[in-house]
Formats: sequence, structure tokens, C-alpha cells
Amino acid sequence: MEPEKLTEEALDEIAETFTSKEVCDRVCRDVFIKNRWALHKTIEWSKSDKVYLKRAAFMIMVGLAEENRELKNSIFEVFIPILEREKSDERAEIREVIDLARDAIKARHERFGRERGK
Repeated sequence: MEPEKLTEEALDEIAETFTSKEVCDRVCRDVFIKNRWALHKTIEWSKSDKVYLKRAAFMIMVGLAEENRELKNSIFEVFIPILEREKSDERAEIREVIDLARDAIKARHERFGRERGK
């Protein structure tokens, strides 16, 4: 699977097949974060009631924060209100990944701040 060649519709189709957090997390980290639709899907899927679609949104945040050095830190500020909005979700699969996303974004800001002498 070539991440950069997947269409927006293909991402939706793949994400709809997730039935476990392990598969969801792996595909998000290995495929989705390398696709041009990743940021868009993060915002869209974070509003879903479907557990693995919502989890995918936050796992993309984690992957982008940890692995995509080309994105500006300001992009991640868009995610903060989403994390706040969804933090009351009581499902363990969601609470866990929201915490991971928050930690990854915080670590990214700290790491890149030091690297740039800020």
C-alpha cells in the first residue's frame, strides 16, 4: 500500500474496516500519517461516534506529532480544542489515545523549542 497514492475515499474505506486498536494504530502510524489527507481526516473523524474511526483521528495526531518534522508546531494548536472537546468520551480506547495525543503534542513543542533555542 502506497500511502501517498491513497484517495480520501480510500482512507475512509480502510478506516471503516478497523475492528481493533492494534490494527487501527498500526495503519494510522504506517500509512495514514504519510497521506495528504491526514490532517483533514483527523478533524473529520474526531467527531465520529464510531470508536475506531475516532481513535484513528487521535492516533494520526500522535503519529504526526512524533514523526512529521515538516509540519509547523502551529498546526498542532488546531488539535487542542478537539482534544478538549473529546476528553469526556468514556470509552477506554478513546481516553487512552487522547492522552497519547496530548503527550505527543506537548513533547513535540518541548523538543522543537529546544532545538531552535527557544
